[in-house]
Amino acid sequence: HFSHFINITTTSTIILLSQAMAEVKTSSSSEKDLSSVSTKGWHFGVGEIQGSNFTFSVDSKKAFDIPLTEVAGCQLPQGGTSKGDVLLEFHEYDTTTNEDQLVEIKFHVPPSENEKSMATLFHSKIISKADIDAGSGKGILTFKEVPLLTPKGRYDIEFFGGILKLKGKTHDFKIQYAHIARFFILPKADMKNMLIVITVDPPLKRGQTRYPHLVLQFDKEDKSVLSIDSDGSNEKMKELSKKFGKTIEGDSYEVFGKILSMMSSKKAIVPGNSFTSDGGFSAMKCSVKANEGYLYPLDKSFIFVHKPPVYVRYDDINNVEFSRVSGSSSGGSKTFDLIVTLGGGTQHTFSGLQKQEYTHLSNHIISKKIKIKTSAGVVDFKQAVAQTYDEDDDDSEEDDDFVGADEEDIPEDFLSEDESDADEKPKEEEPPQKRSKSEKKEKKEKREKKEKREKKEKKDKKDKKSKKSKKRKAIEDVFYELEINGVEREKKKKKKKKKENGKASWRETEKNSVSAAQDKKTKEEVDEIIEQ
Repeated sequence: HFSHFINITTTSTIILLSQAMAEVKTSSSSEKDLSSVSTKGWHFGVGEIQGSNFTFSVDSKKAFDIPLTEVAGCQLPQGGTSKGDVLLEFHEYDTTTNEDQLVEIKFHVPPSENEKSMATLFHSKIISKADIDAGSGKGILTFKEVPLLTPKGRYDIEFFGGILKLKGKTHDFKIQYAHIARFFILPKADMKNMLIVITVDPPLKRGQTRYPHLVLQFDKEDKSVLSIDSDGSNEKMKELSKKFGKTIEGDSYEVFGKILSMMSSKKAIVPGNSFTSDGGFSAMKCSVKANEGYLYPLDKSFIFVHKPPVYVRYDDINNVEFSRVSGSSSGGSKTFDLIVTLGGGTQHTFSGLQKQEYTHLSNHIISKKIKIKTSAGVVDFKQAVAQTYDEDDDDSEEDDDFVGADEEDIPEDFLSEDESDADEKPKEEEPPQKRSKSEKKEKKEKREKKEKREKKEKKDKKDKKSKKSKKRKAIEDVFYELEINGVEREKKKKKKKKKENGKASWRETEKNSVSAAQDKKTKEEVDEIIEQ
């Protein structure tokens, strides 16, 4: 029982008070029940932990209760005006999509008369009673002092039966394995460290900042040896023991990745062979807004680390655009930008990419059949490449090589004797004169059919070749647009400038000629005066 006042925010009071009033009205509408609930609306009062509930009372009357089973976390914010504050975080549920949820409430606990920190005492009481994690003691497996780039700090990471707990100096986080959407193992550019990026949904929250991605850093040379307890009741631990034995050892990042993969039932995503930068690395240096980092083009997505981490699936991309590519290498910019537009219109701009990475990146994007936006419009390489190189399979029309021929188009050599003689065999003997006329007519018809068939085959072959050449030319034009579009513009600019310089030069020459003529005329007049 805290016999001193505790302050809370007005907004939280209104929400909780309205909920308390609704509960009272639901249970009973008698004056006796209503009189036991405080309706003053004060945001200061007395807090008391009763069993599994925290009760907040105003003027000796209950204002609201908080079930401690709903508390997801309890933090002691540090610095500034946060001294004496205790932040309670609540579970967020996806089922209540059309309702408001109370996700956090901050209490201010003033110090006692002897300057004892009551906030720390309140925090420890909540932690002990809330049973925030199922394994509130020691974790099954623990990694000590792991540096995190996002959020910044060093954390002890503990694996429990159902959650992953990050314990820092000022903040603790817990992540349910079911909330881990995916995780990546990426080499860092310094070649000394490895990054593990964990995507969580819903995001972790610290104050007003949300963290959908956690970025962990491991030294490549660090080794870990962990003992696995197979005698416990946890099924995941039994699976680990069955797969790795009683101990698991190796590079720290590999051991962490294996355990996380087993506990979360998610496979690690690593860079493939589909992209290699100009320097032989799996990423390119660039910036998102004012923050520098590295862009990793993976097999199915882009990911930028580390601040802020940006994850983009290729399937979600509407088109990409290369900006500031044009211009000569000597006078123009040495970098270019990649603008990624998603289906909903959201854009991510990765700026400051080196010019020598352009060919590697554009080839990777084309190989993934992502639409590219140019000055000529959006080019769908997925459709263009498929039609060009797999035309026989993807064409909606029947393939000329497999079209069923009409009986009249079948060459005579491929007909059976009965079929070939069927038309020629007369039922009755015809007169020689009439037979010769009919034979001439049949030969003529056969010759015409043969010529017609050859003409059709020749035309179809020509059309097919022309169609392929047009499609290949279309792709070449796109490459031309992407590669040397700027060069043409530079030529036009130079030509225009030269033309303007030529006009200026002509005007100057003309002016000089007029001046010279005037000088000559003046000299002649002077000579004439002297003679006179």
